[in-house]
This record gives sequence, C-alpha cells and structure tokens, in this order.
Amino acid sequence: MIYYCLAEVIYQSPHSTLYRAFSKDQDRQVVLKCFEADARGMYLREMSGFGIEHPNLVACLETFYLGDGRPCMVYEFFHDGTLEQWLATHGNANLDFCYHCLEEILQALIYLNQHKRIHCDLKPGNIFLRLSADQPTVFVLGDFGATCSLREAQESRYGVGTPAYMAPERLYDHFFYNSDLYSLGIMAYELITGQRPFLGTPEEIKRAHLGKLADLTPITDLPLRDFIERLLEKDPQRRISDAETALLILTAVRQGQKIAEEVSQTVEPIIEIQPLLTATKFTQYFPCAMVAPPNKTLIFEIADELIIGLEYDSHVDLCCMDSGKHDIVLKNGITQIQQSSSFFYTSSLKVLQFDLNHYQRHCVYQFNKTIDYFEIKGDYLLLRSKYETVYCHLRNHAVFKFSQPHYFSTLQTCILANGNFCLSGGMTNQLLILRDPNTNMIAQWQLQGPIIAVTCAGEDLLALTFDMQDSSCYWLCGLTAHQPARYVKFSSQEIVHYCQTNGYLFWLTSRNQLYRCGVNLIPQLVTQLPTDLPISAFQLSINHRWLITFSYSSRQEYNMTCFKAAGE
Repeated sequence: MIYYCLAEVIYQSPHSTLYRAFSKDQDRQVVLKCFEADARGMYLREMSGFGIEHPNLVACLETFYLGDGRPCMVYEFFHDGTLEQWLATHGNANLDFCYHCLEEILQALIYLNQHKRIHCDLKPGNIFLRLSADQPTVFVLGDFGATCSLREAQESRYGVGTPAYMAPERLYDHFFYNSDLYSLGIMAYELITGQRPFLGTPEEIKRAHLGKLADLTPITDLPLRDFIERLLEKDPQRRISDAETALLILTAVRQGQKIAEEVSQTVEPIIEIQPLLTATKFTQYFPCAMVAPPNKTLIFEIADELIIGLEYDSHVDLCCMDSGKHDIVLKNGITQIQQSSSFFYTSSLKVLQFDLNHYQRHCVYQFNKTIDYFEIKGDYLLLRSKYETVYCHLRNHAVFKFSQPHYFSTLQTCILANGNFCLSGGMTNQLLILRDPNTNMIAQWQLQGPIIAVTCAGEDLLALTFDMQDSSCYWLCGLTAHQPARYVKFSSQEIVHYCQTNGYLFWLTSRNQLYRCGVNLIPQLVTQLPTDLPISAFQLSINHRWLITFSYSSRQEYNMTCFKAAGE
C-alpha cells in the first residue's frame, strides 16, 4: 500500500476536498480527492471512469478508503496548472494554441463517447496543461464527477455541471454527446477572445444560453469563427452531432484554403444557365469512394474542372475530382445552387453566397430568426422560420410576411422567372399554391398525392407526386395559372430514382435508363447507364453536363461515379 503525506488543500466543496500530497515511497506529487461520507454517489459516478487510458484524459492512479470510511481517489498532479489559470495569466490564446487545444479535447471527448460517456462539465478549470519548451502543449481533460452515461442523459434531466458552460438543452431536456460540444464552443470563444460570450448573473446567463446568439465578430479568423458558431447552435439537432465529426471538420478547416468574407450585403447578378439539351448520352468519367452518404450533392464546374459538393448536416465537403483536394464550408441549414461556380447556404440568421472562383462569401440577407428553409432565384428570396414565412425582393428591400401551414413531408417550393412563387402545403402536402411577388394567391391545385418535387420553366410548373390510392405509382403534373392541370401516370418501376433541375425532372428506371421530362409532359430517353452499376441516388449538374450516381451498400461502402455528357 502506498502512503501519502498531505501538503495543502487545493480546493474544497460541500462534497469533497482536493489535497496536494506526496507519496512517501515514490516521492512524487499527486492530487488526493477525498469525498465526504454522504457523497458516495458522486464517488461512484467518478469511479465509473476508473481505468481510463488516454493521453488527453486524467487517469485515476488508485482509490482507497480512509479509516473513517471516506472514499479517496488519487490523480496525477499537474505542475503547470489548468487552462483557467493559464488564461488568467495570458488573457487569451493565439490561433495555433486554440486549434491545438480544441483538437486534443475533441480527442478526449471521442474516447468518452466511444465508452458511452458524456463529460457534462467541460470548462477551462477542468483542463490541465503539460507545458514544454520544445514540444506542443498537452491538454488533459479531468474531473469526471459530473460525467453521465448516454442512457442517463436520454432518460432523465441531469443538471450537474457549470451553468456558464452548460448547453441549452441541459437546462430543460434530455441531451446527447453534442451537449459537450456546446461547452467546448463556449470555451473556444473564451480562449480566443479572453472572455465568455455570455456574462452576468446565473439567471442572465441561463437566459442567454436559451435565446441569445453569441457575438462572434471579435473572432477574426473566419474558419474558426464558423466552427465555433456551429458548436454554439442552440438547437442540438443543428449542432455538430459528435466529437468525431467535429474533429474531422476542424482538421479540414484548419488545413483547407482560407475563405475571404466580403462585408457588403448586396446580391451578385445571377447568370442564367442554359442546359445542354442536345446531350443524348453520357460516358463514364471516373468512380471514387466516399466516407459517408451526403444529404445532397452540389455539382460545380470551374474552368472545365469538376468540383463535387457533398452536403452533410453541418458542412459542405468540396471535392476537386481532378486534384483530389478537399475543402470544408461550414453551414447549419440547406444549400442551393444556381450557378456552376457558386452556391447559397444558411448560417443561423444569414443567407450567404459562396463564390468558388475567388473563395469569397458575402451575406445576401440577414433575418431576425433562425432560418429553417430558403429558396432564392434572381432578386427574390423565400424564407421559412419555425413561426413564419417571408418573401423578399432583395434589390428594393420589400418584405412580405404570410402564413401557409405545412404539416407533412418535405416542403416543396419554386420561384418563377417573373417573381411568382409556389409552396406545397395542406394536411398531406397535396396542395400547391401559386402566389405573386406580393404574396397574393394566384392559383391552387389539389394534386393526387404528397408533392415530392417541383420545378419550373418560364411561367409553367412541373410537379411530381405519389399516388395516394396506389403506392406503386407516381403522377407528373403540368401546371399553368388559370388552366386545368395536366397529368401523366408512371409506375414505381419506371421511376426508381429522380431529381429535378432547371425546368426538367430526370429519373432512372429499374434498368438504369435515364429519362427527362419538361412541362410539356413528353418523356425523352436521355441515355442508358451501365446495367450492372448499382445506383442508390443520382444528381445532374444545372447545365446538364455532368451526371453523378451514388451507391450505398449494407457493408457501409459508399461510392460515387461521375459521367460526362458525350461529345464534351
């Protein structure tokens, strides 16, 4: 048995006392954490981390009971102190220090998540430092007294932690791994600016966590600012989902090309893309593997160079297919592409346009609520938040608010060239309503089933719906204001996968035949893809020059194949 000599009290709380101590036989300093007799539950919770072996997590060296029955745990003593003490001396950190700290703490959180644990008290006071003159600083996460299991987090409210760093959902609801990421975002903000984003009384801080957005303008490094903004999302479903994903994004952001930000909030003119309607077949270009299936695919072309944007919940992975280069653009909502060299996306309250030619972005519109959905075309922008729908004319700054309930399935919208626009709605998403630029209703159509795709050409609309009466069928609907709807019926064998772009609906049959159809409702065979090519989804570029197919297997193998229009 090792005997310890107490040197001084480091910290004392109602539940435990921390001592700096010496082991008599090994002559080394340790931290002795002695729990009060009535804090056995806290001791057992902290003991759940016994046996941890990770370079970025404090390891418990041993545990024992005192003669009076109080449990004790022995930890390594860190001569260089905590990150909180370092900040008190230095004020704030440089970018390299901040990036390195975030990377190491994310490594620690990955380990905890793999063991189904959530730290619940991530803050500078619980991060210890190992400083070295010739080696990078090592950051070590400690204090597992608040740690809980994923099951406990999902089944009951658990309020243990430090309110200044606590995620909003921790204050009122069940939580998940990414609650620790919110705390990491608060800490990252403090590292780079020297203070937390929310200050005040405990009640004021609580209200800020629930409803106030952090002012990120003091963070001048744009990639880091975007990353911290994603960590500080109030809604855990919009936040980066877990530490492993966060580390992948942070690494890519740190190594990728820097993004310039324009301060103007003007709208760049949108060049109308003329699709290559003469393309009658596609030839295979190259296949490649993916890490995970994307939610959506964006296809760009810069000086004849193909760039694929793989959209995930928290970011877009820009992949240059010729050079293999990857860059990350962080976002928290949907994306939309209108040109071969730029795309639009949301970041909390803003709609941003990203220019791939110059790696610049600028703010197109700033809303006063979190944006759940948007569509943009030319000078017109349609926005939906949780509580309202807004239609904006971006050049004359006219803004119209209106109500159109949407209950079921994915919202489908389309903005026409003349500024009219349509939205799906109704109890089963069967209703399509056409409105003018002042949001007055022009026409409405009750279609055969839930609307799953809408596009337009000129003043005509093309919609694809399920058949409510026959689940094996689809309906293609041609719609023009003040005229009866026109319909064509297809079987599910004829339309296996589909996408819409630039006034056309494209679909693949069970035999990998690619068809397209415009508002005239006359289907045309475009090409025959290899019949032995497995396809789970596909997408065409807006100029119809590139076709990308995806295959997802049960063995978690994800592959992408690119095709180019023949004769190109």
